[in-house]
Amino acid sequence: MAQRVIIPRLGQTMTEGIVTQWFKKDGDTVAVDDDIYELEYDKSTADVQAKKAGVLRILVEEGATVPLGEAVAIILENGETLEQVLSQKTYEVASSAKSDVPVKSVQQTAKPQAKTERVSASPMVKRLAAEHGIELLTLTPSAPNGRLSKADVERYLEERSKAPVSTAPEPATAESVRSSPMAKKIAKELGVDINAVTAADGRSITKDDVINFAEANSGRESKDRETYKPRESRRELLRGMRKIISKRMAHSYFTYPTVTLTTDADMSELMRFRAKYNKEHMDEQNNADIKLSVTDIILAAAAKALRENEIINAYIDGDEIVYQEDINIGMAVGLENGLVVPVLRNTDKLTFEALSKQTKRLAEAAKKGTISADEMKGGTFTVTNLGTAGIDSFNPIINFPESAILGVGRTIEKPVVLNGEIIIRPKAVLSLTHDHRLIDGIPASKFLKAVVNYIENPRLITN
Repeated sequence: MAQRVIIPRLGQTMTEGIVTQWFKKDGDTVAVDDDIYELEYDKSTADVQAKKAGVLRILVEEGATVPLGEAVAIILENGETLEQVLSQKTYEVASSAKSDVPVKSVQQTAKPQAKTERVSASPMVKRLAAEHGIELLTLTPSAPNGRLSKADVERYLEERSKAPVSTAPEPATAESVRSSPMAKKIAKELGVDINAVTAADGRSITKDDVINFAEANSGRESKDRETYKPRESRRELLRGMRKIISKRMAHSYFTYPTVTLTTDADMSELMRFRAKYNKEHMDEQNNADIKLSVTDIILAAAAKALRENEIINAYIDGDEIVYQEDINIGMAVGLENGLVVPVLRNTDKLTFEALSKQTKRLAEAAKKGTISADEMKGGTFTVTNLGTAGIDSFNPIINFPESAILGVGRTIEKPVVLNGEIIIRPKAVLSLTHDHRLIDGIPASKFLKAVVNYIENPRLITN
């Protein structure tokens, strides 16, 4: 029986995936466990393998965004044809990826698709058609699933180029002549009636047509007047990691009624503790991997405070509050094209040495793009430090489905009044954003106060 290769669920919040690369060609013979394609999801990637031997028939192009559970390819057995399989309406479903649990094979009956005027095509295909003024409904898809491909557009363009061209342009009508959005904008700015403008190509009024019309009817030479000629804007498709981050941040922002509490912490003792710890361990082991950072100690302080304030480590699931036993703190790592949050499992049980090694390993893997999906799962709380970027304070957005996130600003020297005297102390602003549906102001402030206490007295963190 033929087998549908689908988009598997690899993340808690995953709803779709992007086929970034096919490792096999349409019609290739594949064996069990052969890598078929690369899947991008939730700011990570995974290779999807064949779970059956046979002939691979590809249904979507590279770069296509496909909903969870939808088929991207079909593996045929000996003697089967794609047309026969599609007409049978019964498939075996299997799809798995490296670093994740395989999806079990199940029987599924394909539902007949309702007729619709909506055309299925990737953003790349839609953009290519728009650039050449092609209506998608005029194209005939060659793929069995009815999805338009780049080849369909190119074939149409080739056929159109071979068609005989009339030497005299057809007279333009109100229905046939269009105006580009930019042309309308320029016409409005110059006070030009767009309906009085003639399209140079007889089909579409451009910004140049509007400008030329305005100059010809101004009573002056074009060189004597200044006209606004905006530079073309550069557009880029929202996709990949940036698209996923956009959706998740919007979901968090519009789901949580949040409050952000801010306070500052005296970093004097933390700096002394860190310097002493690093000196002792570097002298003993000469190992840079266990060199404590400011973030390491703040992570340990947050873990200690979370153990004492369980509501901060909880989250809402429907009509229930889920109190999590594990304390798994996510550590935000900024990349050139986005943000990833590796998770430190059982942070409260890690020694300073183990914590330092873990943070360095995860940060390096994230920046190299080698971090696995499993290493970004299961977070219960997040710490994001923008102090290294020179930011004093900010309001972080909660990493769904967690209920709180701690933002850390840079450490700078400030004047402080102590025992009636003004002294200079290194201070850092801490910002705690929390879900007000679950966490009220008092428990949130209690947690934040505990974090400050452990930062200002790091020797109290026994790990």
